[in-house]
Amino acid sequence: MIQLTKRQARQFLLLKHGLLGEYQFTGKQGVLDFVRQAGCIQYDPIDVCGKNAELVLQSRIKGFTKGMLAELLYQDRSLVDYPDKNLAIIPVEDWPYFERYRQAARQHAKRYPEMEALIEQVRSHIENHGAVSSDDLKLEGNFVWQSAIHWSGGNNASRSVLEQMYSTGELIIHHKRGTRNITISPRSTYSLIC
Repeated sequence: MIQLTKRQARQFLLLKHGLLGEYQFTGKQGVLDFVRQAGCIQYDPIDVCGKNAELVLQSRIKGFTKGMLAELLYQDRSLVDYPDKNLAIIPVEDWPYFERYRQAARQHAKRYPEMEALIEQVRSHIENHGAVSSDDLKLEGNFVWQSAIHWSGGNNASRSVLEQMYSTGELIIHHKRGTRNITISPRSTYSLIC
């Protein structure tokens, strides 16, 4: 058994989280190393004085810029944004551990048989046109749907279907336009996480 004083425990936690002493992480590689050490960081698109992930990284990574995180997510594909209780940023090598979420989403979709025809429309659209957001995709049909993940489905068929396909891992976030997700099928271009 290891015994620590409260002060030692506090110092250990601050050191572990890169918040005490000199920077332990530097640059783009430091972002990746920190996320791997932490396991995930929450991705919150709300930006009051900076987005949560950017604030977390800025306080721990020497020389951090917003572009580093975007590159790791949407160019290098070393990190992935995917739900882990909340929307989170995880290392791509942890993708297999989230299969239980994808399986739950596939089971959830069985409650909505009308979804499969819409999913086929999305597959065809992406195959012909590439990455798409719900603003750019006009699907025929509206239905009441509740997402298996934390986003609300509502009555917008385009958004509902894209969220469902994202939940199951059939789609990933290609990039963001502001806070809008632009999705693409990982099977067509980014098969590394399937």
